[in-house]
Amino acid sequence: MNTISLNIFTNATESAPNTAVISRTLESIMIMFGPDIYDRLTFYLDPHPGIDKARDYYENIKKHYPLPEIKYCQSLSDGYLKSIRDARTDYIFQCEHDWEFLPTIKHSLDDILYVMKTRGLYHFRFNKRENKVAGWDTKLEERLSFANDNDANILPMKIFFSYCLTPNVSNNPHIIDVKKYRDEIAQHIIVRPGSLGIEREINAAGKYQSAIYGPLGYPATVRHLDGRGKK
Repeated sequence: MNTISLNIFTNATESAPNTAVISRTLESIMIMFGPDIYDRLTFYLDPHPGIDKARDYYENIKKHYPLPEIKYCQSLSDGYLKSIRDARTDYIFQCEHDWEFLPTIKHSLDDILYVMKTRGLYHFRFNKRENKVAGWDTKLEERLSFANDNDANILPMKIFFSYCLTPNVSNNPHIIDVKKYRDEIAQHIIVRPGSLGIEREINAAGKYQSAIYGPLGYPATVRHLDGRGKK
């Protein structure tokens, strides 16, 4: 069984049925993490707000990406919960349709998953800004781990890997541990319209944290695109 799969959450915005933004997102993911991730891709499509354009948007996505499955949902939170229930891998990569991954990411998905598993991390995020205290990231604690530990007695075999812990769980591009979410965290998610129902609800529980790629002061690893803009 594959260890990780990719979910792209999208909706029929003003730019639909144009697929330029979602294509840019997927291209940057495949450049950064390899084309094999395409074979483990599912789209979750919310037809709101442009319900009249949703079918054409669906068809355009299918035309450009014929292999992955496209599943309808009623909102981001609805699709997110469905993706957890649907998951057939230990981890899932959760990404909305309008993000570009940057070359500041220097590790593979295998490296990241190794660190998540060995450190018990259940939410691993890529940051849209420098790693510093800002917004909901009210506290950051840097950690050093190793991405490759084939032989713990041979230091050159190890790849250094730094991340920061934050009390903020964010919808920004992230990887989650499916079991942790199925068993516990998903119960805090509420199906609400649009992009509501996930971040605030999980953070309100007051007992979860996430890891952010890179040490303190590390530059942004993703850039937010204008997914709602006109064609």
